[in-house]
Amino acid sequence: MPRVLQISLDSDDEDAGLVSAAQLIQRFESNPILEFVPVSKRAQEAAKRDWQKFEWWYRNIPDQDYSMTTAWMDFCENKDKPKSLIRAFLYEHVLRSRQKRPAIGQSETQVVQTISAAKSALTFWRNIVYMADTTILNEARHNDRDNRHKWKLRWADVGAGGNPGSGPVADVSRWIRVELSDELHLSREQTYEKKVLTSDDIILLLDTLWTRPSDLRCTARQRVAFHSVLLLAGFGFRPGSIVSFKYQHVRIRCLRVDDNPKNLAICATIKIVHNKRRQYTANSHNAVVQFSITLVPCQTICLLSLIIAQAIHDNAFEADFGSLEELLTRPNLDQTDCLDLRWKEDKMEQEIFPVPYHKYWDIWNELWRVAGNRDTIRPYSLRVGAGSVLDGPLTPALRGHLMSNTTAVFESSYQPEHIRQELMPIIFGADAAGEHHSLFRSLQRATLLRDVNAPLYPTEEDKESLRQRVDITKLTWEYKQAKARSSSPDINRAYAALATRRKQILALIVEKRRVN
Repeated sequence: MPRVLQISLDSDDEDAGLVSAAQLIQRFESNPILEFVPVSKRAQEAAKRDWQKFEWWYRNIPDQDYSMTTAWMDFCENKDKPKSLIRAFLYEHVLRSRQKRPAIGQSETQVVQTISAAKSALTFWRNIVYMADTTILNEARHNDRDNRHKWKLRWADVGAGGNPGSGPVADVSRWIRVELSDELHLSREQTYEKKVLTSDDIILLLDTLWTRPSDLRCTARQRVAFHSVLLLAGFGFRPGSIVSFKYQHVRIRCLRVDDNPKNLAICATIKIVHNKRRQYTANSHNAVVQFSITLVPCQTICLLSLIIAQAIHDNAFEADFGSLEELLTRPNLDQTDCLDLRWKEDKMEQEIFPVPYHKYWDIWNELWRVAGNRDTIRPYSLRVGAGSVLDGPLTPALRGHLMSNTTAVFESSYQPEHIRQELMPIIFGADAAGEHHSLFRSLQRATLLRDVNAPLYPTEEDKESLRQRVDITKLTWEYKQAKARSSSPDINRAYAALATRRKQILALIVEKRRVN
């Protein structure tokens, strides 16, 4: 049998690592070509969690002699029984999202339905469809090659003004949007206001980040990292694309300006790899965008100085620079116009601003509270704000490349509810209506209604008031009983339950005072 492929080059033996054509054929016969494009790891994990809920529910249906495989194959054939089962599961899933939460006022608890929007139920249903198609039905296609087209599910939804689609998936999607939403009071509208975050808002948040450090639960390095990531997000990039970018994604150069040997400038070219794109598409070059920055007068928004400061702290330069001033004066360009300031080889894979995505969200939410805002604005507002500013100065193609979306998506998903332009002078002319640029710039600010004196912490009176609550009294008694039994696990559980409830109620008290 001829040898066709050398797998390993680590051995001196010429025959080492060689496999036969028969072995390769056997390998690929046992691993057929995927009939679906894998989604991102994060989306895959979310889909698996939702699928486990379906599997658990299905296993616990009483007197059920209808196998899950048969059910999904019947669903593909648009039979009523599996559609009824799936609707029952989805209905129960939304009902189970109703939870008792602590409350303040006449009642100590309130029922909160955590799934409150039709979009959330549809996302859950989409994950179930994906997992059914890539597990049970993928096996069915493998076992029944002649009819494999029958055992295929494609996502279909009744979008507003779009093609409603047909088939069993579209039928269930339509039921979610109409009947389920009506009966269980799921909102079909967007549940938050799409706002713009302006450059004034960004600068105010960054000032708060450094002037109120004791009110923010983050380390000094996380503060620097968040500052830098927030600036990058201000260009319109998704947080997932920038929270973990590395030294290899930044190229710093010293350049001669205007052919003047004494006029040197430092610039950085940053490469952003867009996330939320199809991982296996051929035109992957569109997933990368590069842009350059230099030092700017306003220190708060000087991203390059933050990168250089962090690099000096990390000892990342090949040359031993001790400060920004040294970096500006030491490079000798000699007869060249440009000199790369290279990173050490072992630093290339190191993250410059390491801030996990969940920590970015935590700091973001805390920062809005500390800044005195009544509402927490979503990071998405940074992209909406960037899009509104970039739309015009950049062509639609370049704007779409920078923000990694199409014109259709931009027009449908990145338009704020509040139009920033002053319509009166546009319609009636500036002579009749006047122009009020400063006023309308202020009206765009998401931080316009903030209260710098809004309370952040409960008072001693708030803490004392907890003694009057039945739930706190009960949990305190259970904690004392656990201590009396001297059972360490029981003590820990009882203390955690008491501490969590106290924290929840005090947070509600403070939030009520902030709103009022």
